[in-house]
Amino acid sequence: MALCIQLYCRYGAASVVGSTSHLKTPILMARSGRISRAFALSIAFVLLVALVVIAEIGQNDQKEINHVINLSQERQVLMAELLSELSDAEAGQRGFLLTSDQNYLVSYQAARDRVEPTLDHLTDLFRDNDKLLMTLEQRDSVRHLRTLVGTGLGELAASLALYTQQQPEQALALVRTDLGSRTMGE
Repeated sequence: MALCIQLYCRYGAASVVGSTSHLKTPILMARSGRISRAFALSIAFVLLVALVVIAEIGQNDQKEINHVINLSQERQVLMAELLSELSDAEAGQRGFLLTSDQNYLVSYQAARDRVEPTLDHLTDLFRDNDKLLMTLEQRDSVRHLRTLVGTGLGELAASLALYTQQQPEQALALVRTDLGSRTMGE
C-alpha cells in the first residue's frame, strides 16, 4: 500500500489507478498517419491535375505555333512558284520574239494563266474562315506584289502585241528597256 501511495504522489492518480492513455497514443498516431497520407494524396492529385492543365495549354500553344509556321512555309513556296511562273512567262515571250516559234507562245500563255490563281492562293493563306488575317504591312505587300506582277505581265503582253502587229523592232525595243527585269527585281 505504501508503494501505491508513493506512486500516487509521484506520478498522479491516473498512473496508479490504471490509466488507458498509453493505449490511446497508437490509435491517435494511426489516425494521424491516415489523415496525413490522405492529405498528401490530395495534394499530389491537385498537382497532377495542374500539370495536365499546363501541358494541355502548352500543347495548344504549340499547335498554334506550328500552324503559323506551316502557313509561312506555304507562303514561301507559293512565292517561289509565282517567281517561277513569271520567269517561265518571260522566257516564253522572249523565245517567241526571237524565233517566232509558237511553242514559246504556248509556254508563255500557260505560265501567264497560272499566275493569277497562284496570287489568289497566296492571298487565301492570309484568311481564316473568310476573315482576313493580315497586318497592314502584309496587306500593302500583297497589293504591291499584285501591282508588280500586273506591270510585268503587261510589259510581256505589250511586246507580244507589238510583234504580232508586224512591229518586231518596237517589240524588241520594249524588251530592251528592261522594264520586266526591273519589275522582277522588286
